[in-house]
Amino acid sequence: MSFWGQNPNRLGKIMELAVKSTGDSGPNRKRARKDTERGTGKSLLISKITYKLKTLLGSDSFLILAPTGVAATNVNGSTIHSKLHIPAKGAFQSLTGENARKFEIEFHSVKFLLIDEYSMIGTNMLSKIHHRCQQAKQNYEEDYGGLNLILFGDISQLPPTVDPAVYIAVLHQPQEILGKFLFQNFEEIIELTQVMRQRDSVFLNILENISYGNVTESDYNILKTRFFSNLSKTERQNFNDCLLLFSTRDQAKLYNTQKLRDMKLSNNENVPVAVIPAQHNNAQAKQGTDIEANNLKDILYLAIGAKIMLTSNLWTERGLVNGALGEVIDILYKENQTMPEDQPFAVICTFPNYSGPYIDNNNKSVYVDLGKTEFAIGITYVALSRCKCCKDYQLLTFLFYDYN
Repeated sequence: MSFWGQNPNRLGKIMELAVKSTGDSGPNRKRARKDTERGTGKSLLISKITYKLKTLLGSDSFLILAPTGVAATNVNGSTIHSKLHIPAKGAFQSLTGENARKFEIEFHSVKFLLIDEYSMIGTNMLSKIHHRCQQAKQNYEEDYGGLNLILFGDISQLPPTVDPAVYIAVLHQPQEILGKFLFQNFEEIIELTQVMRQRDSVFLNILENISYGNVTESDYNILKTRFFSNLSKTERQNFNDCLLLFSTRDQAKLYNTQKLRDMKLSNNENVPVAVIPAQHNNAQAKQGTDIEANNLKDILYLAIGAKIMLTSNLWTERGLVNGALGEVIDILYKENQTMPEDQPFAVICTFPNYSGPYIDNNNKSVYVDLGKTEFAIGITYVALSRCKCCKDYQLLTFLFYDYN
C-alpha cells in the first residue's frame, strides 16, 4: 500500500484499505508501506489500525513486530526475531517437529502483520520474514504465505546494521535479491507528510535538508547557535539532567566513566564505585569481545544513584529491552564483604517505565555529540528529530560546513 498527501485525509484512505483487505482472499491480499517522516503521527496510525482490526476480526487477527526491543515496546509489539523464531546468529532453517506445530497454531488466526521501523530491515531479513510466514500459514505460493503485510517507518532513518538495505542497487546473494524483489512487490505506498511533533518551521526545514543530504550554509549557521560554547550559562543549566546521545560506544564509555568519578555523597565525598568483573566459564569466553558476549562488559563499574541502560532484551512485553533506562538504587554485599574489593551478590535497579516506552518520544531536550563525521547513514537526522524545536538541543562537537 502506498499513501500520499496530508495526514487527516490519508487516515481515512488507510483505514479503507485496511478494512478492504480483511475480506480479501487468495492472491489479492495487500502488501502495504506507510512511509512516515519523523513526528507525523505514525504511532497514532498504528493504534487506529489495530483498533479497527480488533473490532472486525478479533485481537488474534494481527501481530505487531519491530526489528529491535525498544521499537517493539514503543508499539506494544514483539521483536521480529522472537515472534518469528529467526536466530540472530547462525543458519536460518525451517522449524521442525513440536516447534513447527506450535508456530502454525499461533498463526492460525493471524491475517495481518504490522512491522514498524522498516528502514532497519534489510533484504536478508525480509526474505526470512517471507519464508517464516509461508511456513506459518503452510502457503508456499504467495508472498508471506498470503498474509497482509503493512510496513511502517521512514526510509531516511537508520539502515540495517549488517544486512544490505532494500534500496541497495547491486546485490549478489540469492536471499538478498529475493528480499529486494519482495520489497519492490509492495502494491501500495502511503506517505504521511504533515509533521505533528515539530511546530518550529525553521527547525523542520533543517531536519528535511539533513534527511536528504542537502544542508545549506543557512542551516549550518542556525545549528552553530546551539553549540555548547555559544549558549549562555543559564541556558546550559536547562540541559543538566537531559539525555546525551553519542555517535560511538567509546565516546559514551568515556563520558560515563567520568560521570561516575564526579558523583558525590551529601558530605561531598566521592560515591564508592563497585567493580564487577564478568564471570567466564572458559578461556575463549574471557578473550571474546563485548559484541560476542551480547554487549556484556568484561568489567562493569556501578554506583548507587548511577543511571543505567539495558543492552539486551530481557522482557520485551514489559519494557525491559535493549535501551531501557533505569537507576541503581542499592548494591548488596554478603556479610563481611565490601566494595570495591568484593563482588556484590545483588544490584537493585529501578526501571520506572518498564511497562511502557523507555523514553518519551518527545524529549524536552538532549545533548547531541555528532562527532566529526556521520559514521552511520541517518544517525544525525534521527538524533536531532527527537526534539521539537531548535532550542531543545545542544551540540557538543563543533561541526565544519563544507562550502564546496
